[in-house]
Amino acid sequence: MRNLILSIFFALFSQLSFAAWQLNNTASTFNFLSTKKGAVTENHSFKKLDGLVSNEGKAEISIALASVETNIAIRNGRMNNLLFNIAEFATATASLSVDPELLAGLYAGKRVIIESKVRLNLHGISKELSASLVITGLEGEGLQVHTLTPVLLKAADFGLAAGIEKLRAVAKLSSIDTTVPVTFTLVFQKQ
Repeated sequence: MRNLILSIFFALFSQLSFAAWQLNNTASTFNFLSTKKGAVTENHSFKKLDGLVSNEGKAEISIALASVETNIAIRNGRMNNLLFNIAEFATATASLSVDPELLAGLYAGKRVIIESKVRLNLHGISKELSASLVITGLEGEGLQVHTLTPVLLKAADFGLAAGIEKLRAVAKLSSIDTTVPVTFTLVFQKQ
């Protein structure tokens, strides 16, 4: 009897684990802007993302903070150590829920816009943010999720203001803005 129950459990678990969309890191982008000295704005990104969307519409995304790319190696290191403190906080995670009927009704080329609440856990602090998202069906039962408008992150909300001040001081800058616009395009493929 125990073996039968275990067999049923593993069969169900196996179906659920494959009945999801897996993030395609290569096809996805996660970008943010920083502005220094009140007028110089630069593009940055994270290169290592992981995540999935379940058939129930639960989405989980993980961002490896050490994968930050600012196009300046020394600045990457400073952000990892002075801002993100990757020794203690290696990843940021985001989660949200999407109506499963919306996902089930997607087909290649179909596009829907949703207003969503995203739970972001960054630097040991969890906060709910509002996001306008575009979800588009892709060939092969894939889906793409991208920001319709940038999501604005306030450094102080996640305990990062002191880290930005450290970056400002070490780079001898007059200022670094503490509100950061974030955009992303995430591509998921059906598993």
